[in-house]
Amino acid sequence: MPVINRSLRCLLTAGPTREHLDPVRFLSNGSSGKMGFALAAAAVARGWEVDLVSGPVALPAPDGVRVHRVVSAADILAALELVPTVDILKTLAALKRPDQVVVGFAAETNDVEAYACRKLSDKRLDWIVANDVSQAGIGMNADNNAVLLLGANGARRAFGPAPKTAVAEFILAQIAP
Repeated sequence: MPVINRSLRCLLTAGPTREHLDPVRFLSNGSSGKMGFALAAAAVARGWEVDLVSGPVALPAPDGVRVHRVVSAADILAALELVPTVDILKTLAALKRPDQVVVGFAAETNDVEAYACRKLSDKRLDWIVANDVSQAGIGMNADNNAVLLLGANGARRAFGPAPKTAVAEFILAQIAP
């Protein structure tokens, strides 16, 4: 187990949320949480202090990661101790300190880069990781991913397809070298 570098701290969200319509029915998405869990494991391996807020997934907690299990978006807000709002990522970006970096994900099926650029700007993020989830075997519910990392500073870096563990290493190396 690496020595924890308390100066580098990471908060991640992973997996789907379930918004219940009634006691037995809910709306959700196909996220497996694998990319977020891979990022958490990679961050701990770098010595970071990591909190992972996870929707309902069937993944074991990575060693050294504090996992907060949630079901709905309201649960995520409660786990992040924020005032409830519709857009969690935009809220976090607006509240960030100068020493923090906020990175979002844009899982899209068409016009991937255009939607990601708009989300990067609208939410005032430092970085956004865009991926095309319409491709079979890539992205949601898959072990591999191909991403386009876009920075508010104009950076544009593509990576993959590759295992999500390698994609996680790539992302962290770019945002916190």
